Amino acid sequence: MSNQAATTSGTQSVLINAFEALASRRPDISPFVEYDRERYAYYNNWTNLKLADGVLKHDNFEIPYKVRGTFEGRKNRQPTRLAIDLVGGPGTAMTNQWQTNSSPELFRVATANWRGAGSSTPTGCLDNNRTEKLVEDMEALRIAAGMGHDERVVIRGSSWGMTMATAYAAAYPNKVAGLVLGLPFLARRADIGHNYGAEGLLAQRYPAEYDRYVSATGKMNAQEGLQQLADELGSNDQKRVVAAFIAASRWEQARNGEVYTRTADSVNLDDPMDRQLIARARIMAQYGADNYYLGKMGVRAQLQAIGKTDIPVIVMAHSNDPLCEPETLNMVKEALPKAEIHVYDANWHRLAKDSERPGTGYDNSFTDAGYPYAMAKMGLVLRGDIDLTPGVQMHKRKNTLECV
Repeated sequence: MSNQAATTSGTQSVLINAFEALASRRPDISPFVEYDRERYAYYNNWTNLKLADGVLKHDNFEIPYKVRGTFEGRKNRQPTRLAIDLVGGPGTAMTNQWQTNSSPELFRVATANWRGAGSSTPTGCLDNNRTEKLVEDMEALRIAAGMGHDERVVIRGSSWGMTMATAYAAAYPNKVAGLVLGLPFLARRADIGHNYGAEGLLAQRYPAEYDRYVSATGKMNAQEGLQQLADELGSNDQKRVVAAFIAASRWEQARNGEVYTRTADSVNLDDPMDRQLIARARIMAQYGADNYYLGKMGVRAQLQAIGKTDIPVIVMAHSNDPLCEPETLNMVKEALPKAEIHVYDANWHRLAKDSERPGTGYDNSFTDAGYPYAMAKMGLVLRGDIDLTPGVQMHKRKNTLECV
């Protein structure tokens, strides 16, 4: 069955119409058509469909994991496929919203936090916390979530999650059924310079905020500055920890064109949420300081290796992602000639809050619409119902609140 038959002519740029077209072929994904913010409970409710939970014990870490969904699709009783959802980061904690964007009619979804992040312990620990260790955690999660079945898995990841999905697929190509990659981040040294270096585009775009960042770290070199932040965030001096946290957070917000409003007086080191945010900042800084433990070229070679396999890939990118070098998308297209690539006019590295409305410059279509659509399509591709369309598809901006 061709992709043309699975879509309505002239509507591919409007996500909700794409949902309707897919749903007309397979009623399994009809909940996507019904989605809006008031009915977000559909996704939240299925998090209660718990199949399994447990703890991965690796090195000095204990990493809780969960598997949600059903073994059979609700409507046509076909077996569901195992998927792993990867959050960004490194060091970012998994949230309920992040792990509820895949249909239980098509997938059983396994989730776990990165080492030192979220519910994993010890919080913020950097010992044995490297990219190759995270890859092995993902393989252990695949085995545990299979519950006795050695299943090939669909991996969905965004930003650092995309980086890790790429690293895993290159290491275990025979264990991957499909990839849904969002906000491509190649983790090259050039990307570190882009985000944290004086020569980077973001430093040029926000010079006043960058000067404040450099003043706080005392370093002009991007990786030396990140190492200084990581060291300060691990200090026994609470004032130094708080100062480094504020500096890291302020520059992170500035890179997205936002204003950070917290002050040192508002940070409470006894508050679990603040401790988790500080752990995140420390892990993120240490990874950047060490080239993400991937070398100068990041995962570019791994991405090229995946492009030579038969693994189906769907990519969702922003046409001008502020946190990624402009050449990133061209590198992805070159490395993945068989991938279906959707490029949207949106800034998905800064997601809207529920209280914000269309016209404010925010767009939630990535998590609210893009990922459910891409995961649904991948599920149907793997069942042989439809095909991917290699190449780039451009989409005009469409805020989700206007979409439904």
